[in-house]
Amino acid sequence: IVGPVGCGKTSFLLSLLGESHSVSGHESSARVWRGRHRAFCGQRPIVINATVGENILFGATQTARRDVYEESLRAACLEADLASLSMGDSTEVGERGVGLSGGQKARVSIARAVYSQADTLIFDDPLSALDAEVGHRVFDELILKELSGKTRLLVTNQLWCLERCDRVVVLGEDQRIAQQ
Repeated sequence: IVGPVGCGKTSFLLSLLGESHSVSGHESSARVWRGRHRAFCGQRPIVINATVGENILFGATQTARRDVYEESLRAACLEADLASLSMGDSTEVGERGVGLSGGQKARVSIARAVYSQADTLIFDDPLSALDAEVGHRVFDELILKELSGKTRLLVTNQLWCLERCDRVVVLGEDQRIAQQ
């Protein structure tokens, strides 16, 4: 999903998730998503005052699914970052992730979504906070390969990735679908 700033890309995603209210028409997102486990990575990643690992697990237990946890770190390109932190994934990140860069916060959020093993993943511009090389790796290795059997919705302004998407929806300035 692409479009100019302010055209309603995030509002569209929030309506799909049932997190916004209709001002006209009827709300039907509950029927679209019934029985589906989904994960959402927002434009502003949620990072709590805890360790990197606790931010990825977000209340789940790491021991039961260690292999899934390790795969989520790899898929989100966090391994090198964790190696550079004094206590690896046990490093405290501080209030609102003050100890992490914007790209690291985005990748922690991405790793959390991967760890959840949701069948639908909704990404609201996760590549914008990443440098070009890491953004390409996350798109190629995670979004296209690792998550290939899952439903993926990606809002982005990174036009280089559009030719590799299954479907492209362009929202216009009037907050309507301009092209598909």
